Amino acid sequence: MSSFVAVTRLILLACALPLPLFAQLKSISNGTRHFAADSFWVREWVRGNSKEPDLLTEPRHVIAAHGIVVVLDAGTREIIGFDALTGQSRFNLQAKGEGPGEFRRPSHIAITPSGFAVVDQATSRVTTFDSLGRVQRTTPLLDAVSSSGICVMRRGLLISKTSGAIGSVLQSDSTGRLLSRRTLDERGRKADEYAWSTHVTGPDASDNCVLARLYGANWYVVSPSGALTMHAYLEAGTEPAVTTSQAKKGKVGGKQIIEITHTTGAVSTASDAMLLNDTLIVRARGSGRNEYRLLDYYAISSGAYIYSRRLPLMPNTVTVGPSGTFYALGIGEESAGLWALKPSLKQPPPTPPATRKP
Repeated sequence: MSSFVAVTRLILLACALPLPLFAQLKSISNGTRHFAADSFWVREWVRGNSKEPDLLTEPRHVIAAHGIVVVLDAGTREIIGFDALTGQSRFNLQAKGEGPGEFRRPSHIAITPSGFAVVDQATSRVTTFDSLGRVQRTTPLLDAVSSSGICVMRRGLLISKTSGAIGSVLQSDSTGRLLSRRTLDERGRKADEYAWSTHVTGPDASDNCVLARLYGANWYVVSPSGALTMHAYLEAGTEPAVTTSQAKKGKVGGKQIIEITHTTGAVSTASDAMLLNDTLIVRARGSGRNEYRLLDYYAISSGAYIYSRRLPLMPNTVTVGPSGTFYALGIGEESAGLWALKPSLKQPPPTPPATRKP
């Protein structure tokens, strides 16, 4: 039977995440979005300030907090910590096993009050570490395999998952016991399973977590009690109908490489979601022919659109640190890297008039 493998960066589409994503998006007018008049200072990092291209193989997730930038490299199954100011390596955690503090197949990373957390799909559990990479606690997860993200709250965990044609939000306590389950399919519409994938970020100062739908019309705030508040994207659109196609891309080492493509008519596509104080930042992405390099800012308390920024590059994924510096991952044909993107704007532009809110 043919298998899915990812053996080099030259065949990135063979990895477990179904890529690329294509969407037919409406055009953006300046009357809809208004932009911060700033620029970005760009600095490239590779592991330990080295330019050796093989040091980062397939970086897929990045978070920034507590003075560190943490990268999950799916190619090597490593969790790598960098100093947020210098880019120097802080620690390197490798997939080893199922013992205390160990993991076998890391799938997500998340910020915690004192460090970061690693979700292990192989063992369905999450392990928290401090900012030096030292293990703190291991907690069982209800379903790590179908989860699309995690938020580590002060008194427990929140995960977003897909099951069939709907998406759900599961909240558990620190022991892994289920506290609540909420569906994202409030309007009763059905879509392909992948359409319900979400980016999960947070928590904010009030312990709220935020879910940004990959496709579709809405993003959600989840309170510590599990209550869902729904807000519209700037480009609201309609719920998506997703079709999936596969194409054989040759063999490597006798293994068949499969490219998976998801196509949707959804108006909104969110590539990343991140929190900066009380603001949600969503990276909006267009089709392969008309890709956006946009960051849309929303107020978490009201859901109102605030303003947008233009990115100087098209990363695979991006996050923001407490200082306002963005950290982006890129995967090329011959190398992969980590970039620090420092906005020049010190103060955000004023909130737009009420007529510009979605």
